[in-house]
Amino acid sequence: MIVLDPITGRVISYVSTDVEAFPPQSHYPAASLVKIVTAAAALHHRPDEARTPCVYRGNRYRLTPSRVHRPSRGHSASLERALATSNNQCFAQLAVESVGSETLIDTMKTFGWLDAPAPGHAAGRIDPVEDDYDLGRLGCGLRGSRITPLHAARLVSTLVDGRQVEPWWVDRVTDANGQILALPERPEPAQILSPKLAQELRSMLVRTTTHGTARSAFRDRRGHPKLRQIQVAGKTGNITGSSPRGRYEWFVGLAPADDPTIAVVVLQLQSNLWWSKSSEIAADVLQEIFCDRGRCNAQRAARFTGHLPEAIAPVLLSADAVAEAAR
Repeated sequence: MIVLDPITGRVISYVSTDVEAFPPQSHYPAASLVKIVTAAAALHHRPDEARTPCVYRGNRYRLTPSRVHRPSRGHSASLERALATSNNQCFAQLAVESVGSETLIDTMKTFGWLDAPAPGHAAGRIDPVEDDYDLGRLGCGLRGSRITPLHAARLVSTLVDGRQVEPWWVDRVTDANGQILALPERPEPAQILSPKLAQELRSMLVRTTTHGTARSAFRDRRGHPKLRQIQVAGKTGNITGSSPRGRYEWFVGLAPADDPTIAVVVLQLQSNLWWSKSSEIAADVLQEIFCDRGRCNAQRAARFTGHLPEAIAPVLLSADAVAEAAR
């Protein structure tokens, strides 16, 4: 799980339950998180086609070679609804008939998916596209792309204002005498989406948590929103994989959706026994950040994103300083 300040790129939390069997620095199937990239590519390059309702047949999740093309009749879904319900047929059609393989892969590269997101992390991977079926499955997340959780954090953070910030988690470094050492300057965020497009995508993704695949995770037992008036833009993703074997389940989110200050990524590898969905874990984390005793306030996130007092700011000590502190 990663909790990130999407404005500055500061990593607030980066935890894993099994760093040997399921290392967070490795890459895993991106699943339906790809739909965010496909939507961004379509809205940028083919906005009229992207905003034309999709037509699909039968089960929205079932994809066959014939279903990567628009049928003459069937069920209809807007892009917002297709995102919220994670409609594989709609996004396969969008990739094949509107975006194309070159533009889709170029957009993935623009989001940094073929680069390492930070030192010590694996670069992402995109498989070659041989035919329309390959492209359709790539565009909806059924095959062909692998990313690390940190890639996912960068992706969702870009939806704040279209800028991609570099993640960082070292606040300062001191030597053995306690002197603060100079750190390299952080690179300026790259503008990879227009602010208007980022805001449009973010608004669409709110429906995931209000009416879509994560709706139940963000409701309490009485059916009330867990974060009360604070809306969350999010995307779920799940797919079965083999390295390691299991069901990969993602959730990425931004809150508050109208003015984000927190980004969250949860990736789980589910086996035969599992207790919580990734969206449920994310909802609980966001509730802890923004809410207290049933009252939720966007300003509470400042406890985690504001300037840290010197006494509790992250510090990297030299070996000599660690030995001295242990005496």
